Formats: sequence, structure tokens, C-alpha cells
Amino acid sequence: MLIKRLRWGEIEAKACSLLGYYNFAIKEIKKPPVPLEFILQKGLGYDYGIKDLIFVGEKLECPNVLGYTDIKNKIVFIDESLQYQYARHDFTLGHEIGHIRLHKRYYQQALAEGYSLPLLACENKKEVRSMEWQADFFSASLLMPSRMFREKFCNIVKNDFNYEIKDASFTSDIGIQRELAKQEVIKKLATYFGVSYSAAGRRCNYVFLATQKLSSILRCGRLSEPQIKMAESLVEGSDIEMTNGLKKKIEEFNKEAVGISNPDDYENLLGTKGLREIL
Repeated sequence: MLIKRLRWGEIEAKACSLLGYYNFAIKEIKKPPVPLEFILQKGLGYDYGIKDLIFVGEKLECPNVLGYTDIKNKIVFIDESLQYQYARHDFTLGHEIGHIRLHKRYYQQALAEGYSLPLLACENKKEVRSMEWQADFFSASLLMPSRMFREKFCNIVKNDFNYEIKDASFTSDIGIQRELAKQEVIKKLATYFGVSYSAAGRRCNYVFLATQKLSSILRCGRLSEPQIKMAESLVEGSDIEMTNGLKKKIEEFNKEAVGISNPDDYENLLGTKGLREIL
């Protein structure tokens, strides 16, 4: 079974549309943590449970399975070992939601062909690797929405950043100090969004496209006015120019979206109105 290769932007757009549906139809998310259990249950109609998933690992011949989605019975299980590891629990749950939104039709096709889901994973390992990174990226997009992430980053570098840089005699010393400064910002982002340091670091690299943008902001000493403006531009530069035509499209969308009861219809309407990459 061939799995469609999705670009990062496509996965990001699908995560954004799910968040948009939840904000529009259920309850607005104003700050982290993103309520993944409510999105799963109220937004997607799936049940959720904590369970020892050793039986899945045995079927897959793969130890340490942390999450499992039963598409047929619409339930997601998270391994009991993650019950109190909140960052890993949430990332795993977001990963499983990613499988539902990105790969459900492949699972349904496999079931129709007589496969059990673990056998599908076991017998198509190359394709499964593709599915796994897509679900990982979806989870990061869901837990750290790009606009919210950029705004918090800008807030940190403008208001909270106070990393003292010592005088350095060698360029290599300056480089080390800059790297330490970047690490401090990533730690603050990880704490704010309730994710691991590595997840926040990878999200930085994606949201800001290249690590040198981040490093160029976090230079030696206190932030200068140009560096603050550069940080602000990373937030403001992502905004779409609000033309009259775009305003009209959004107004039409908001009228037609009233009464939508599932995220698929919401995402399809976004596509019909040409707004999938914007809202």
C-alpha cells in the first residue's frame, strides 16, 4: 500500500483546520495546553483510554508501543507508562490524532482487505515510517500552533530574555554563548507549551525555517532595537494581507460554516473557499 507523501505545509494546514474547527464549533483555544482529549472526543468522536499496550508490541514485534488507534471502534489507547509523563503522553496522543486525520483511509482500506492494523504496520515497514514522521509533525503542529508559537517566542525575546553574555576572546566562545542563549529560549518555549525540549527545538527550526534566523536574533548581550524588530518581523511577516476580497471570502466562510458538525466538512469548506492555507 502506497502512502501519499505529504509536504510539511500540507500537514500543518490539516492540523490548523482541526484546531480551527474546534475553535469555531466547540470552544476557542486561547493559550496552551491544547485540549487534545476534548479534541479527540468532542471534535472527532473517538473514545480515549489508558491501557497496557504490550499486546500491540508483541503483534508488531516492536517493544515499547506507546499509542494505538482502533479506527474500526473509534478509540485511542495510550500506554499506561505515560499516564504521569505529561509531555510524552500529550505528544503521543497528538501523534495518534495525526494518524486519524492523515491516514484513516489507509487503515480502512487495510481492514477491508482483511488486515489487522498491527499486521499492516508489520508488513509495510517502509510505508509505516512515512506515516510515523507525518503523525509526529502533525502532533507538533497541534500542540504548538504556529501563530501562538511565534507570538510566545517574540514575547520571550522581548520581555523575558536576560541571558548574560560574558566577554569572549575568541569567536568560538561567542558561538558557544549564542548556542546557550538559544537553548534558554527553547527551554522557556518547551515549558510554556508543555512539550519536551527536543520537540520545542524542532518546532523552532520549522516555524523559523532556518536556525540561523533564530541565532541572528539571540546575539551577544541584551537585545538591541534592530534585533527586537527582527523578532517581531518573524511574527508579523507570517500574516496574510487582509484585502477586501479576502475579507469577503472569510465572511462567506463564517456564514456557511454555521452548523458544521464535523472537521471533515470544515476542512472541505476551507478548501472550497480557498482559505485552507490562511485560516
